Amino acid sequence: MSSLNTVKDTATAAGTAELETDILVIGWGKGGKTLARTLGSQGRKVTLVERDAGMVGGTCINVACVPTKALVHRADAVRPGDDPDAAVASAWDFRDALTSKLRDANRAMLEDLDAVTLVQGEARSTGERTVEVRPAEAADGDDDGERLTIRARHVVVNTGTTPLRPEMPGVDLPGVHDSETLQLQMDRSRAPRRRRRLRLRPRLRPRPPRSSRHRRSARAA
Repeated sequence: MSSLNTVKDTATAAGTAELETDILVIGWGKGGKTLARTLGSQGRKVTLVERDAGMVGGTCINVACVPTKALVHRADAVRPGDDPDAAVASAWDFRDALTSKLRDANRAMLEDLDAVTLVQGEARSTGERTVEVRPAEAADGDDDGERLTIRARHVVVNTGTTPLRPEMPGVDLPGVHDSETLQLQMDRSRAPRRRRRLRLRPRLRPRPPRSSRHRRSARAA
């Protein structure tokens, strides 16, 4: 996913940049990416903001349907006598490879559209159809003061989802998981992912024309 250094507008002050857009989409779920791609393909200037690089593509492919079913699939493949630790590690690798591939596919859907700007950071409303975006690390106290102000003619909030647990006996017992807590349980013994600092600075080199990118891709193929 392109980070905040994809902002094309001139920085207005140290650590501060501004961006004008037709449509601002906050949240990269199924609805957000589809809207951004549809309008961007029509030539509308679209900016999509996502807080978490690990949520590119939305809930389904990252923490819900896809990874959960991937783990169930791998569990079904375990046979008596298989090493349980190796089976769990294999399930992790299978899940991670699958979700990573889907995130890359989602990025590719939008990165090739010149009318779409992708921004990674946390957005908060500061006025009418205006948001301020800061690096996600700033919410955890690692704030270097960099900000991006986005003004849009239309703002769409792609709210995302959270698991809904049924009201039934035993649902809170240890070992009973929803899709998100299952992923957390699987990741618990893993080292935390290193965060990448975001930079809210204009791009130093313009993107090549679409035709040039396509020619390079064809030669690479």
